[in-house]
Amino acid sequence: MDEGTEPGSRRRIMGETIVSSVPGLQRGYELKMSDLRLFRTFNPGDTFSTSVSYVMDPETLTLSYLDHDAEIASANLAEEIQKTVKLLPPFKNLPAPQSVICARYSVDQLWYRAGVIGYLNNNSKVNVVFIDYGNDEIISVEDIRPLSDSLAKIPQLSIPAVLASIGAPPGGYTRQHRTDALAILTSTQQALFRVTKVENDNYFGSLFLVHDENGNREDVADIFVAKGIAVLKRTRSLILVELAEKK
Repeated sequence: MDEGTEPGSRRRIMGETIVSSVPGLQRGYELKMSDLRLFRTFNPGDTFSTSVSYVMDPETLTLSYLDHDAEIASANLAEEIQKTVKLLPPFKNLPAPQSVICARYSVDQLWYRAGVIGYLNNNSKVNVVFIDYGNDEIISVEDIRPLSDSLAKIPQLSIPAVLASIGAPPGGYTRQHRTDALAILTSTQQALFRVTKVENDNYFGSLFLVHDENGNREDVADIFVAKGIAVLKRTRSLILVELAEKK
């Protein structure tokens, strides 16, 4: 602590009032969501254990890491955010879209890392995405706070994933399709994801639900197609097979 500085004393930086006892508060919120790196990366051909944390639509998912290091990092991050956020006042100047901040989730009233998507209702509401889980929410601007550099720069603890072999049925995905997909994907706590392609930190591949200790599993794409939630994409290889069968 600097000599003559009292605990909790405030100073003005970048037009915002901050608490000086919080080290490394972001200056100008220059860290963007696109700057974040994943906690652990994978390559085409890799298969990793996971669980589904969010479903945007039946083929676009957010996955969680299922390993000890990631679980420890997640627990430590959550604890530090809850302690730090109590020291911080609301923003005086709202952070720009794509900024990495801290936001309060309406369901449990806890604070999580988030990215700003945009503002609504004359800047009284903000749409945020909770970057370590994948879900988004529209909340009051009173429910966002600055985030320390050290917490902002922790690698992202969620994995953007796309089921590469399926697509939307005629007419597109409906709310019911998403609801049905969510029910299926959360029916088990463990899944396996096999990576076929990596593009801009998005993982394309296949997801398998693991049902027992013997490793019995089901391909999610097969389940979705059988239930009418999605359709198989007619890839180039599939088209060639169909043409060969017609000869």
